[in-house]
Amino acid sequence: MAEYELILMDANGEWLAQIDHFLSLELRFMFNGIGKWVLEMAGDGMGLFTWGRRLLVRRDGEDFFSGPMFSSRHDWEAGIGTERDEITVSGYDDVILIANRILWPEVTGNFAAQAYDVRTGACETVLKQYVNYNLGPGAVLTRRAGITIETDTAKGSIVTGRARWNLMLPFLAGLAEVGGGLGFRMINLQFKVYQPTDLSATVKFSKENGTLSGFDYDVQASTGNHVMVLGGGEGTARTIQEAQDPASIVRHGRIEIIRDRRDTTDVNELIQSGQEELYSHQESVSLKLTPREISGMMAYTDWWLGDQVVAVVDGETITQVLREIVVKLTPEAGEVISPVLSTSNVLGGDHPLAKLLGKTRSLDLRMNTQERR
Repeated sequence: MAEYELILMDANGEWLAQIDHFLSLELRFMFNGIGKWVLEMAGDGMGLFTWGRRLLVRRDGEDFFSGPMFSSRHDWEAGIGTERDEITVSGYDDVILIANRILWPEVTGNFAAQAYDVRTGACETVLKQYVNYNLGPGAVLTRRAGITIETDTAKGSIVTGRARWNLMLPFLAGLAEVGGGLGFRMINLQFKVYQPTDLSATVKFSKENGTLSGFDYDVQASTGNHVMVLGGGEGTARTIQEAQDPASIVRHGRIEIIRDRRDTTDVNELIQSGQEELYSHQESVSLKLTPREISGMMAYTDWWLGDQVVAVVDGETITQVLREIVVKLTPEAGEVISPVLSTSNVLGGDHPLAKLLGKTRSLDLRMNTQERR
């Protein structure tokens, strides 16, 4: 089993203490998104965690996960002859530092000088430039987050970024996607960019080949199926376009939502916005796998976050990028690593994950038919 070290740090990354005794640790890795950690300990550890403290997790001597605390809870209860005293401390990974930034159109703060911060080059280079000038050493002093940036190797294809008051994390994620499907991480306050691998020919999770010991998938109903797109204009002169998902309305009833597009009166743009809004609110399925590790199928060594893999579940062969990985660590069970596949951006009806969703709908229909008889 892999060996873990849990190190408590201050806001600047200085080591304060090593945590040798804990009840459980959960790490949630998100591809080009914000990861999270949850640590459970005995109550006497409460004094270790104050605002500004950070957790660094090392695996087999290498930095594996890091990030600041954002919440803590202390549970104490005395019974007859017993006492329970536990704390739960939670935090994000260091990508939260990127999520906390808005991209300035002019990096020194002279906003009258230019309307957009436009950068063209290899995707990795552009990503690192935006990070550098908005929270790295190249940012104005008040915006620096104490991070470093890995040496640039110009990974990915040529992209152009046009930044003006954008939320930084989705902006970078979009560039990384079109720039060759790159991944980025922030580990121990260093920004890194990497190239995931297409492993669909070699990494396959299935009961048949002995690499899958369990799975579960969770289906969520639509959160919106009739959208009013409010275009430009004022009062009764405002341009309005409607869009709906009739099949979802039949299944879940009418759920109304609004999309504000006062910046345009172009009907085609309004129609597109309506479809985008329906897409982002439609039904979803998340598939969690419990892999069985064998030679050539070892987590972190042979596959990891961002890689494209294959899973066979309920007769469906699913080829997809690993966008989420959950690592759980306890003294009793040791390390348990679970990759998660989801329908994010792939909810087309012909996608295998969508077919799992369809099987659940069919089951619901059969049950409802039986109830009406």
